[in-house]
Amino acid sequence: MRHLSYGRIILNSSKPKFLFPTASRNLVYLPFRKWRGEDGGNEYELGQFDAIYIPRDSAIEVTTKTSVDFAEFSADVKGKYPLKVVRYAEVSKDPR
Repeated sequence: MRHLSYGRIILNSSKPKFLFPTASRNLVYLPFRKWRGEDGGNEYELGQFDAIYIPRDSAIEVTTKTSVDFAEFSADVKGKYPLKVVRYAEVSKDPR
């Protein structure tokens, strides 16, 4: 737990946007309900229990036209790994 940071991002009509540079940290966002977003032309739709991994040295902007509620987890990392969407439906099929 010494290396892990966590928080919560809640956006709505009064605060519809959040910009966060990741610097040397990687991020994982877990929405508490369905969410759709984009980054420079790539669109993502996450369902409840899905996750999106955001690599270090990125600038992330989360926006909403209605509301969004995310749990955010981050940790310092040396390597840079690609952005990845992890689908709960796929992971839950793995018996391990």
